[in-house]
Amino acid sequence: MISHHNLFKVVLIFLILTYSTAMADVKGEIVDSDSNEPIIGASISVLGTLIGDLTDRKGNFHIKSSKDSLLIVIQYAGYEKKSTFVSSLNPVKIELKRLTYHSNELIVSANKKTESIQNVPISVSLIKSEEFSTRNITSIDYALQYVPGVEVNQDNVSIRGSSGFSFGIGTRTIFLQDGFPLLSADNNDIKFDIIPILFIDRVEVIKGAGSALYGTSALGGVINVLTAKPSYNPMIRARLYSGLYDSPKYEQWNWSDKSLIDKGLDFAYSQKFGDYGIMGSASMFSRDSYKRYDKSERLSMFLKQLYDFSEKTNVELAINYSTSKTDDWVYWNSLDSALIPPTGTDESIVITSNKLAVSTSLKHILNESSFMNIKLGLFNTYFSNMLAIDNIEYRESTGNTYFFETQYSNSLNVENSLITGIESRINQVSSFTYGDNIQTILGAYAQLENKSISNLIATIGIRTDKELLDTIDTKFQYSPKIGLNYTLSESMTLRGSYGRGFRAASLAERFASVQFQGFNVIANPELKSEISQSLELGLSYDMINSTDYLNLDISGFYNRYDDLIEPTFESSSQAVIKFMNIIEAEISGVEIDMTFKTEENFTLKSSLTYLNPKNIVENKDLKYRSNYLWYSSLNYKLLPFEVQLDYRYKSKYNEIDERLGSTIKDHNLKIDAHILDISFSVYSDIFDSKTKFTMNVKNALNYYYLEMVGNMAPIRFLNFQIESEL
Repeated sequence: MISHHNLFKVVLIFLILTYSTAMADVKGEIVDSDSNEPIIGASISVLGTLIGDLTDRKGNFHIKSSKDSLLIVIQYAGYEKKSTFVSSLNPVKIELKRLTYHSNELIVSANKKTESIQNVPISVSLIKSEEFSTRNITSIDYALQYVPGVEVNQDNVSIRGSSGFSFGIGTRTIFLQDGFPLLSADNNDIKFDIIPILFIDRVEVIKGAGSALYGTSALGGVINVLTAKPSYNPMIRARLYSGLYDSPKYEQWNWSDKSLIDKGLDFAYSQKFGDYGIMGSASMFSRDSYKRYDKSERLSMFLKQLYDFSEKTNVELAINYSTSKTDDWVYWNSLDSALIPPTGTDESIVITSNKLAVSTSLKHILNESSFMNIKLGLFNTYFSNMLAIDNIEYRESTGNTYFFETQYSNSLNVENSLITGIESRINQVSSFTYGDNIQTILGAYAQLENKSISNLIATIGIRTDKELLDTIDTKFQYSPKIGLNYTLSESMTLRGSYGRGFRAASLAERFASVQFQGFNVIANPELKSEISQSLELGLSYDMINSTDYLNLDISGFYNRYDDLIEPTFESSSQAVIKFMNIIEAEISGVEIDMTFKTEENFTLKSSLTYLNPKNIVENKDLKYRSNYLWYSSLNYKLLPFEVQLDYRYKSKYNEIDERLGSTIKDHNLKIDAHILDISFSVYSDIFDSKTKFTMNVKNALNYYYLEMVGNMAPIRFLNFQIESEL
């Protein structure tokens, strides 16, 4: 066996030999031919190779090559595709001419490679970086509430009804940052506060089973947060925001005479020095909250470093850290006192939580048609409610997830491309609440894409996974995938897909032994993995003229779930909860998504999702699922002004667990949700910087609705924000 010392020497020699060839630097800037504004995120590739770059926030790109002159191809949605020769002797400025509006965005998550969104056989939604600024989004979970077909129930993300409510344990959506999973080892839940908001390039949301490429937890879909690259020129960016909640309409809800304020500060720096790039950010957030005993404080930091050893080899290292203190709110006292916790709650209890993620990737281009990508990652989480260890409600857990993946990609020929990989994920937990346990999940996958038939892209893939755990004998999981994408014309595309997904039960679901606020959760070590099968048929239609663009996307879907894990009340006691495999379910539905843009900077988006979530065993609706989701937004820019309206509608749940009534008063209240958010922004160039002043009114109608049983959603909130970039 090769020792760690010898392995290090082998890698070092490999990198030295790779870098030994003299490299030339090709630099340039991509701008709009009319406005001369930089184009952010344009794709630059060296013709006939896998070498390339993306432009940074100032439109700059940088390519290392052993040649002094290169033929590059520049692509960006809505602009002409351009090919030109560039030289290392002088930086170049390249102008792209705007064509017409269209939806040919580039994404990477659906098939683990960069491709046009129009060529993907499944439904994908994008959240772009500018949306975080306009809507004053301080956490990813709030941004996801605007995505068609997605519901966020506190810490649970549900894509097309895949999840209900599970006390924040066991997500059915895998959550990634730049392809690295960020799910805790114990709860297998999403930690939104660790993501660097100012460095988000975009968020890709893949709908439907994604286990064929991503393995466990991709039962309902995939969320991949793509962070930006370092700027080739110095970039300093800061955001300061503060806002206050309105007073409740009902006097009996008014629990404080003080102004209740949320405030925060974000700061970021980015620059590339030759072959080395660095970017770092820090964020501070403090919330008074509209509810009593719901305060929180958070500090988050992010550091990303890149080094280009050569035109073929580069390495990235990212470190995320977050620490927070949060009141231990669970549910209300009653509807009559909806913004305070139950009588007798110990309001001195504070949840302390720390998260640390370290990830590194080494990408090496083997030849003009193939490359390898090696990823290593560690995700450490800790939480405690800081009570005495002999207190019956004491909760504490430390978890470590170790991640490894090797991916090989090969363009076999003009018609075929292959992606293969192996992956391991080790969840190690040392916990008073969940015990000491180790869960190992090993996986291998392969996917072939074929374009031999004119206008048709066919994808077929398979993945196998094996969970290793002492308490249960597990089976190999096989997750096949088939996708077809057919271009009927320049304006119309048909797609169809089938995929199988699975989710291994989390260590928290299997081994939890805890009491809190009237509930007693007990262990179930023999939980089986959840299984899903997903079918989708979709059509995308573009209508384009010289000034306007309309995209209409219609999809029908059917998802079958077996052995779904749900928190279930034990029949022997109303307050005892155990996670159990009890449900066979199916969710069918239709999603209609429309985008309309004009050359006059007017954008209208609207989506309607209908869900029919059925519990097959009990012949009734699944719990905590809406039947209708309707999201619409309107944006208008008349520089230096920008106005945005966002409206969201969610129908009330048909089914909840009635036995919650033994602990939660007025548990059976069900309300449709109508939420209107308004944003008004002004752009300025004061102090030689790009500055944006924004006023947001969230829940402008001050409409009262529920986030979850016994939890009133945020009331009207007025926020002011200043964001500046040098």
